[in-house]
Amino acid sequence: MIILTGATGFIGKNFLEQLYKSNIPCKCLVRIESEKKFRAFLELLSKKYNANNKSIEIIVCDLQDIDNIDDAFKNAKIIIHCAGIIYHDNDEMYNLINYEATKKIAAMAKRNNINKMVYLSSYAVVSDNKSNYALTKRKVEKYLDDNYNSENSKLLIIRPSIVFGEYDDKNIYKIIKTMLKFRIAIVIGKGDYGIQPIYVDDIVKLALEWAKRDMDSDIVNLASQKILKYKNFIELVNKSIYSNINMKAVILSIPYRIVKIFVLCISKIISNTNVNLDTLNRMMNVRYIDVSSLEKNYFTKITNIEDAINNTVKYIINKY
Repeated sequence: MIILTGATGFIGKNFLEQLYKSNIPCKCLVRIESEKKFRAFLELLSKKYNANNKSIEIIVCDLQDIDNIDDAFKNAKIIIHCAGIIYHDNDEMYNLINYEATKKIAAMAKRNNINKMVYLSSYAVVSDNKSNYALTKRKVEKYLDDNYNSENSKLLIIRPSIVFGEYDDKNIYKIIKTMLKFRIAIVIGKGDYGIQPIYVDDIVKLALEWAKRDMDSDIVNLASQKILKYKNFIELVNKSIYSNINMKAVILSIPYRIVKIFVLCISKIISNTNVNLDTLNRMMNVRYIDVSSLEKNYFTKITNIEDAINNTVKYIINKY
């Protein structure tokens, strides 16, 4: 039995789909305001796979108040913890959801002898990212290492770079959707800054492979096999769009100084926005993530970036 949090989010949906089609018993912790959305997604999976999987159970609760659902954790062997917030207007919510709620989940796991936990962190923790999101992810990693990880309780921390794929509605999804809808793609300067995204399927495959094997605790920095220039990434998306619907987007280059002025204006007008100079500078200075040992250690191969892009483009085209 697996406990899954964040099942209505982008990555959580991909975990849920894999568990659903593999008929693996799973209890999903879902907020009351997300219950309708969750049940609609189960209905979608039922139609997609022409199956009514009864091994998926919903536990309606708030992660800030899970002390009263202790029975839900009984007989579980693994927790896959995807729930968290990336952006929020209220700074306090980062600490409450990302940190405090995770402490309660870890305590519940210990209390019920759940001896494996997968925690979805972020590569932001090893960068110079000073956002509330990155700060709370760092705190959680340290807390879990100090209070959950032990000889009898194994912990896998996954630090993905920017994630893309099916059920995404942000980041790369928005870039591709803009290319499809408006036939335009924007790059900053010459577009020679790097991007090393990770296909969501690879996160799911690696986590479930670790969960089913007798493996030690680990921290995995996860990205595609190679870093691309952003312009080259856009060209691969364009190539995929053309092969699917015989259409290409126009690539427009905007000088860095113009983008910088725009970002400065937005950050002054809107408080608590992720559009700021720190974000821009991190985007322009992506560090290479070495994933060469993952295939050997986890018996899984990272999806070729061209195939991952093509799968994502097909999903977005079919959706719209």
